[in-house]
Amino acid sequence: MKPSLYQKSVRFRFKLRFLWCSWFCPRTLVDERERKALNREIRGHWTGRQLRVYELIHEQWEPDQDSKDEAPDERFIVFIDHELAVDWISNKNLTPEASKAVALAEAVGARRCKHLPHEQVLELKRLVGQAIVCAIQVNSKECSTIAQQASDFLKARTTERSRYWSLLSSHFFFGIAIVLSVIFWPKLIEAIDVSNGVGFGLLGGFLGAYLSLVQTAGKGAWDSASGPWIHLVEIFTKLLAGMIFGGVAIALSRSVHVPPSLKEITSDAYSVFVLGLASGFIERLIPRMISQYSNNLTKTQDEP
Repeated sequence: MKPSLYQKSVRFRFKLRFLWCSWFCPRTLVDERERKALNREIRGHWTGRQLRVYELIHEQWEPDQDSKDEAPDERFIVFIDHELAVDWISNKNLTPEASKAVALAEAVGARRCKHLPHEQVLELKRLVGQAIVCAIQVNSKECSTIAQQASDFLKARTTERSRYWSLLSSHFFFGIAIVLSVIFWPKLIEAIDVSNGVGFGLLGGFLGAYLSLVQTAGKGAWDSASGPWIHLVEIFTKLLAGMIFGGVAIALSRSVHVPPSLKEITSDAYSVFVLGLASGFIERLIPRMISQYSNNLTKTQDEP
């Protein structure tokens, strides 16, 4: 029977991958070969179970022990499977305290972590697996300590990943703005001149918002488990709000009801740009300006 087109494509893809890994990442082939040998050995211990071990955490195995021995069967295994989930098998009956400790460790391991890099996911799963080992060995105190370390590790790496995505999104939009400015530079200059200073305010607001995002990126405590797209939308919204604030600031400074002190600030193009920059950088600046403008407008209307 001739192989089907699907089988031929799978074989071709396998050969292509083998050739690529042989030249550029031979360590991957070595790891896969060692992992297959480890799985064959472990399956020989745990007959009747289809184990797919990606990384072994701990195995307590006594080959001379059989069912005729009077001693209780204490054999168990804790490992990371091919889906990077922590799994375990134990032949001994767990005490209620040990079962509670295992549940605590598994609760940490069940939290979302696919947003983290591969090596950090493995590090987290190793901590969770070691906590389960301590629980099975009736060391609940050490299990709680390691489970808490795993939880703190996940929280720290999640915040770190979120900051990375926020900075990357900021630089991405800033790079797009630079490229568009270079392409449409003559038309951009013409639009700024025609806008009677509002263009300088918009540009300043955009740069101010960008600088504010870069400065506060290390202080954020977002949850990166929601994915990179929510960070992209958030950064785009802040940059757009910065531009709007810059334009509103210039519009307020040109109003007849604005205080004279604010009108003097925007006497030239450079001052207009700096005011727009401050509007995008300081989030509360525009609301305070609007409040002051409203108070001044109310006083003007109340005058006889």
